[in-house]
Amino acid sequence: MTTPTKMPMNILGLSTLLLVAASPALAQIRPPDSVQATSQSRWAQSDLCIKQANEKYPNTNWTSLHNRDLYVDDCLARHHLPKRAHLVQDTMPK
Repeated sequence: MTTPTKMPMNILGLSTLLLVAASPALAQIRPPDSVQATSQSRWAQSDLCIKQANEKYPNTNWTSLHNRDLYVDDCLARHHLPKRAHLVQDTMPK
């Protein structure tokens, strides 16, 4: 059984051990590399294209959604980004 006087020393020793063990992990923290930065900027540009299309064509009828898809495709192509799935079919429903 541990006496009350030894318990604070055990807590201090345990916290020191945890700090020493965590030191290599803390040293690994670094800013994002170029691949992560490139990926993040591509996602941001894609989001911006979609936001602009939503502002330009706010209605939810077929014509507006089709025009929105065309605008997003054009914007993504201008920024050399891959296409995304369309919101509506290419032919107007009857």
